[in-house]
Amino acid sequence: MAQTSTTILASKSHKANVTGTDISFTATGSEYKITATSTTLNNFAVRDLITVTGTTNNNSTFTVKTVSSTTQLIVEEIVTTETSDGSTTTTLDHTGFVSDKIKGDGYYSQPDGVHTVAHKVSTTLTGAIKMQGSLATTP
Repeated sequence: MAQTSTTILASKSHKANVTGTDISFTATGSEYKITATSTTLNNFAVRDLITVTGTTNNNSTFTVKTVSSTTQLIVEEIVTTETSDGSTTTTLDHTGFVSDKIKGDGYYSQPDGVHTVAHKVSTTLTGAIKMQGSLATTP
């Protein structure tokens, strides 16, 4: 079988962090929202990782699922409902991004393949590169 190459993610760069005193968190059923009344949140994109600090209950890392509007994000992880108090500064720090899932040889019943991954980074990289893999047919 011929070898093929798949680019999982194109070039990415850090996005500006966002701070505001009007950022709230809402859990409605299985939908988890981060909203603001005036702070702009739409510089983030789907599958971005954001680390939240400055809250009482939601200091954690979240994966952006949907950018609903300029002031609302829906995230993958569970948030605890928390209303902004107007004086506490909340920071949304862009800490990375997640790629789509890619099917490997095992998915196609071809367990004979070798998988190689390459990360091309600039010389100014600070931080960590994390990668996950699975042998499950449908991870």
